[in-house]
Amino acid sequence: MLTSRAEYRLLLRNDNADQRLSHLGYEKGLLDQETYNKVVAKYNSIQDEKNRLENIYLSANSELAKKYDAFNGPSLLQLLSRPEVDYKDVSSFEFMYELMIQVRLEGYIKKQETEAKKMERLEALKIPKDISYDDVANLATEAKQKFKKVRPETIGQASRISGINPADVNVIELKEVNHSNIEVQRQKETELIMQAIPKGSTVYLCSLQ
Repeated sequence: MLTSRAEYRLLLRNDNADQRLSHLGYEKGLLDQETYNKVVAKYNSIQDEKNRLENIYLSANSELAKKYDAFNGPSLLQLLSRPEVDYKDVSSFEFMYELMIQVRLEGYIKKQETEAKKMERLEALKIPKDISYDDVANLATEAKQKFKKVRPETIGQASRISGINPADVNVIELKEVNHSNIEVQRQKETELIMQAIPKGSTVYLCSLQ
């Protein structure tokens, strides 16, 4: 799959491939200890440099402030987030390019991470195989037809069906969440009842019949 067509492609950048995949390679024995340690050290140093830049503020009289019209005293990290700023002007840190990408995409990355976690949660919500879509209230007719044809196994799968609106997915999700909550509540009530019955009371109750 081309990265440009992948979901959450900002999380699948080439500049962070070693960070995303090295621990998997190490766990599977495909990456030796020395190489893995170098990757860990690299990203630890990137975080250290990020912290350092966050705590250094520009003087209004500095050449860097004059070059980029940064007279309001921003930190070097804030300056780095500006697209017109050459990252080489901010620091000579070895992995400055990777740090720049992190800083400038931070807001978008957090948004995609939130979306990815939501999708992971939706994938865990199972749809009963015997569900009757015709009986689901507030579900669009077109959605009912598509759900009956595709028979998605999870809410996540349902959300990826072409032509399905988020509102239709929310209807199914709400129905299944409510159903799950009812089942959980019933289980808790059963457990409380069993805990409340003293040991040996079954024999006693039977003797009363």
